[in-house]
Amino acid sequence: MEQFDLRKEIDLQISKFETALENGTVSILEWFYNTINISMIFEDESIADVLYNNLKNKGYIEINDPIEELECFKRLMKRENDDSKERIGNILMSLIMENLHNYKRMTPPLIQFIEIYNETYNQERTYASMMNSLIEARGENATFVVIINGQIKLLTGIIENVDPYKSITINKEMYPFIGYQSAICKITSNFGKILYNNSHIALNDKLIDASEINKKTEETFGTNTKH
Repeated sequence: MEQFDLRKEIDLQISKFETALENGTVSILEWFYNTINISMIFEDESIADVLYNNLKNKGYIEINDPIEELECFKRLMKRENDDSKERIGNILMSLIMENLHNYKRMTPPLIQFIEIYNETYNQERTYASMMNSLIEARGENATFVVIINGQIKLLTGIIENVDPYKSITINKEMYPFIGYQSAICKITSNFGKILYNNSHIALNDKLIDASEINKKTEETFGTNTKH
């Protein structure tokens, strides 16, 4: 198994960041979503300065209105329709600028904002990327957070097989991404990279009959499961 090279990974991600800068807010937020998964990258404060200065040069500014920040949070929690995509994205970019400038890292609330934004407004690309990450991680150890019969359970094991948008096999046992009274919330590699995350799942979801399971599956993965 190839050893993780942090310096090489940083160089690769900065190159991807420069490309995302040219493609606009949604692409930049997609980059942050993919990169916060590699938590070690943001342990170097100089990287935060590089990101901040590049974003500032592109015209992004720090948030200066706490009411706007609260509104952003409300809209994200409600998962409003696509009409809000650009406006919420720009407010979220202002929050990122504030964090990079004042904290030199991504704070847990901001990470949650970025996750929800991408899993809601950039849904299909985000989950397609997750499935590719899981397939590439076959044979590796990982940590799994799952909901089974209304209870959260923490599992560890080797990713043995991945059936995209349907199930994953660990320790010779198959777990559906979304199934009967069962759903996977998060899968994290040993390196701290989040391979899969589902912010659409809640403990009180009643995944009992096929119609409810299909509805939650489509809500989460969009049209990906129809391809």
